[in-house]
Amino acid sequence: MGNVYSASSQSRLHTCEPELIEVFEYVLPVFDHTILEGARTYERQEELYYGTPQRTKTLKSKHVVVKPGELSHAVDAVPYPFSWDFEGELLAAVRRGDQEETRRILHHIQRWSLFVGHVLMAAAALFVPLRWGGDWDGDKDLADQDFDDWPHFETM
Repeated sequence: MGNVYSASSQSRLHTCEPELIEVFEYVLPVFDHTILEGARTYERQEELYYGTPQRTKTLKSKHVVVKPGELSHAVDAVPYPFSWDFEGELLAAVRRGDQEETRRILHHIQRWSLFVGHVLMAAAALFVPLRWGGDWDGDKDLADQDFDDWPHFETM
C-alpha cells in the first residue's frame, strides 16, 4: 500500500499552493514524512520569531497568509520518524563517548539529508523551483549561512 499522510499532515499540506502539494505527494510513496506546518497566521509567525528558542529569523515568511483560504508558499516537512534536537543529542553522545548513540544520531542526520535530496529531486522533476531552508542560496554550501531551517521548503 505504501506511505499515507495522517489526517493532520494531509490537512496542513492542503493549506499550501498546488505546486508544493504535488512535490510532497510525489515524494510520499518513496519516503515517509510528516507535514508540520503549511499556512500560518501572522500571529503564529510572531510566536515563532519571538519564542525561545527562536525558530525563525524573520517576521516575513512565505508561510504567512493574510486572508482565510489563501494558500501558503511554504511548507515545513520532516522525515518520519524524526527528532528535533539531533545536533544537541549528537554532541552529548560524543562527549559521553557513546558510540552506539552517536552512530544512531548520525544515521538520523543522514536520513534528513536523504529526505531533502528526494524533495529537491522531485521538485526538479516536476519543474517546481524550490528553495530549502538548509541551503537558502542554493549553492550546495551548507556552511555559508547563519540560520538553518531544515524542515522549511518554499517556492521561488
